[in-house]
Formats: sequence, C-alpha cells, structure tokens
Amino acid sequence: MGTAVVNPNQNRFGAGTIFLGAVGTPFPVLISSGGVFTNFVPGTPPAGFLAVGGTTTGLTLTRNPSFSDFLVAESYYPQQIVQTADDVQGNFTLAQMNRVNLAAAYNALNPATIVSTGNTTTATGGGASNYATSGSGANQITGFTLPLVGTQVECSMIWVGEQSDEAVFIYACLNVASVAPNFTKGPAAQELLFQLRATLPATNPDTNCGYTSTQVTPYRFYFTGVNN
Repeated sequence: MGTAVVNPNQNRFGAGTIFLGAVGTPFPVLISSGGVFTNFVPGTPPAGFLAVGGTTTGLTLTRNPSFSDFLVAESYYPQQIVQTADDVQGNFTLAQMNRVNLAAAYNALNPATIVSTGNTTTATGGGASNYATSGSGANQITGFTLPLVGTQVECSMIWVGEQSDEAVFIYACLNVASVAPNFTKGPAAQELLFQLRATLPATNPDTNCGYTSTQVTPYRFYFTGVNN
C-alpha cells in the first residue's frame, strides 16, 4: 500500500480578515517577505479599503460554473459539454454594524474615499450620498437612506488569510443577499448578510505577478512562501 505524502504546512486554518472598498480603488501591490505578505498590518488596511471586523463564520469563496449538454439523436452521450455561465461569490455574515458596513451591505459604498481608521467615512466617501448628518461628536445624528433601484454600486473585496500567506482579490461585486438584521435580546447581535456576486471588470486593476490590464478576471487567488 502506498503512503500519501503529507505536508501539515499546507493545512490552512482561521477566518482571516476581510477588507471592503469602492470599485476603482487601486488594489495593493503585494509584498512578500519571509513567506508572508507584509502589506496587511493589523490596524492598517490597504489604502482605500476598510477592515470590516468580525464575522460569524468567516468567508466562504464559491465558484459555481454552469454547463449544458449538446446532444444528437444518434447518441446517448453528450457530444460536447458547453460551459454556459460562471458564478463567483464571496459569502459572509458581519457581526459589526457601522456606517461603512451598512453602506456596503446595501450596495451604497461609493465613492472610493474611505478613512482607514475608526470605521468611519469621509464627508464624500463610503456611501456618503446616502447619509445625512446633523450635530457633531457625541451629539451627532446620522441618517441612512437606502439606494433606490438602479442607483446601487458595486464594491471591491480583499481577503487575507490568518497566516498572511494567502490573499483573494474580488475586483467588482454586488451584494445580492437578503439583508435582515435581527433586533433581539443578547447574546444574538445585529448581523449583516453578504452574498457578493462577482462581475467582470472592464480592465484588470491588479498588476501583481506581471498581469496586464487586459488580463481580466472576476477574482484572483494569491499564495506566498515555499509551502504553497
């Protein structure tokens, strides 16, 4: 009986970190040192992105291709299997409620200007056109208006593994989930459901590994280190 070659260094654990930004935000140029990406320092998100905080079950990255059979009457078997669609999704449930997360959940994360500290947005960023404020400081009142049909905007997503040796870039995506925060007694928390379906960007906004602007794809998976 043969023995499988097992490398425990290739086992992956941990939820990692999710960052969200507006479409058009430049994706970071990855820097690898000692087998880890050094771009993603805790508390310092990539420029224009914001760490969304805790989730209930981490991120699930799903690819659902669709296929159809081409058949002829003279055969019981497909003559060709034709791919008809490709659906890429990043699914997670946020356990933290703040202005940027709320704007992203309702497809209002626009434009690209996001303050990278304090889970806040600038006066013109992070869906500010859907926000109205009065007062300041502890006395500030903020109102959020849902985007009307046809005014929704896509967002961009970065996920970085807990060991900082994996990263996923989704360049343009729209939240198609039913957002239904539950207002009830603890320990249950208000949650924001995300089902980010990727679209194909017009040009490739990511030049890592020598990719050019014409090498368009919905998302990319990056590894670093010798165990990948």
